[in-house]
Amino acid sequence: MEVQKMYIKNLKKFPNGPVPKPIGVSVYLIDLLHVNEAERYFEGVVEIISHWEDERLAFNGLNEGLNKKVYLFEEAEVEREKIWTPQIDIKNLIPQNVIINRSLTILENGHVIEHQMV
Repeated sequence: MEVQKMYIKNLKKFPNGPVPKPIGVSVYLIDLLHVNEAERYFEGVVEIISHWEDERLAFNGLNEGLNKKVYLFEEAEVEREKIWTPQIDIKNLIPQNVIINRSLTILENGHVIEHQMV
């Protein structure tokens, strides 16, 4: 999968830190399981893909023998707690029977890609 870089023009430097980094977010409806028109909700499977740059996570792929680090399921949850991640909040999500399957990929240049199935 090729990740497209997002550029925001005219970002100004902040006095106490670096310029904020753009965060890309895509949301896909994978499967529609049930629609309740009377109560105006649906049940389904949604995939959320987010990506951002974090230079602190960059590594030398030649030294480590790989060009990306991939973490799946529980391992992704553990790794996610160690790094900065954006808080993505779906405002009208009813947290009933929500199952999250997560994967986290860190490329050697510090580009992070997170997949969530909700």
